[in-house]
Amino acid sequence: MAHRFARYHVQTGDHCIDATVGNGNDTVFLSGLVGEKGKVIGVDIQDQALENTRKLLEESGVEGRVVLKQADHKDLLPVTHSLGWDQIALAMFNLGYLPHADKGITTKPKSTMGALDACLDLLCNRGAISIVAYRGHQGGKEEESVVHKWMSRLNSNRFNSIRFEKGLLVEPESPVFYWVERC
Repeated sequence: MAHRFARYHVQTGDHCIDATVGNGNDTVFLSGLVGEKGKVIGVDIQDQALENTRKLLEESGVEGRVVLKQADHKDLLPVTHSLGWDQIALAMFNLGYLPHADKGITTKPKSTMGALDACLDLLCNRGAISIVAYRGHQGGKEEESVVHKWMSRLNSNRFNSIRFEKGLLVEPESPVFYWVERC
């Protein structure tokens, strides 16, 4: 769902952020959307995530379109400003833990809120934030709840937002997809 929305939103030449690079799939996806004239910043706190992403970028031949930074996603503003960016078209978040790694290292509500607030400040006209909150790990339900409350406080005159859950009978631990777009 996140890729479907992003595909219709990001244009060649745009600047985008993958705020939680994980294994690099979203980073590679975004680098394809922005094309040779655009750029993607990929951020993660874990060495393993950055290494996994670096390998995937090289295999895909798009490493020149991406700047990888080891940082907490709450520190996105200093990262973007160090590159001279003042606006982005899209920021993508996959909240939780790095697949096939230490499940004890997860995104945390406080730093996620800092990152989401930073991205709101960076959004260009019609810019968007994609958030997938995974609830099936320790702390996941709490983080998803905090994201939901954050979304409910957004000014509806400035931002459109939607929330999707899979299926008619929602599993309590299924991921939740959020999309926020500047009006």
